Amino acid sequence: VSSELHIGQLNASSFGRKFRKVGLWKGFIAITREKHEKIGIEIRDLVTPKDLFLRVYVLRGHRLIPKDSNGLSDPYLKIWLQSQKKNTLFNTRKRYIKDSLEPEFSESVEFPVKIPGDSELILQVWDYDGIGDDLIGETIIDIENLWFCEEWKNIPRKPIEMRTLHSPSSSFSQGKLEMFVEILTLSDAKRLPMYNIQPPKPSPFELRVIIWKTEDITIKDTVTDQNDLYVSGILDIEGIKRQKTDTHLRSKLGFASFNWII
Repeated sequence: VSSELHIGQLNASSFGRKFRKVGLWKGFIAITREKHEKIGIEIRDLVTPKDLFLRVYVLRGHRLIPKDSNGLSDPYLKIWLQSQKKNTLFNTRKRYIKDSLEPEFSESVEFPVKIPGDSELILQVWDYDGIGDDLIGETIIDIENLWFCEEWKNIPRKPIEMRTLHSPSSSFSQGKLEMFVEILTLSDAKRLPMYNIQPPKPSPFELRVIIWKTEDITIKDTVTDQNDLYVSGILDIEGIKRQKTDTHLRSKLGFASFNWII
């Protein structure tokens, strides 16, 4: 169990102490029938640091709050352990994703950790602006709680989480981060490679569209009660030109036939 420690008053006057966080309390609470009943965990494990490896996999972001005037953001990641930020900061600013509220991050990183000891994993999403980047939001994961949870440790493949991003300037969600973490012993980390979460490389394909006919098209020429109909379309891909069928002249009753292929 963990709980923040605070000092001050929630609604302090100008002369009172402002309410603020001053630390974190952590402990283990068990309710037993007998005084010496086993509680399912060795107390020495809670106080003896163990060398482990933490692996963080960030798949993608969802519904991020826009920070730019065009209604989008240029997101990138900052990831670190609170207890050793200078040594563990992982930053993807140089490969920020332009104009996206649904970024495909596909980023992974591994940190050596000591548990108990290294507790809070911080993940932040930032908006790149060149100068003066903006924080979109952050999520904090207590890795000690994960490691001492037997149910989580016994899951062969760790579950993918949708972590809510929070901002100190707002009480609303700033988006979601789709991700998962692993905590491995030294021997397991040597034996098991990290998962490759990179998306597959694009492969060339050809898209073919066949248009046979149209039916029940609204008549626009009310004088002749006929239409000169054609169908046009375009792929939403840069460099692709709009194409159209031949024109079916003087079609009646909204019916036209083309037998057209691209």
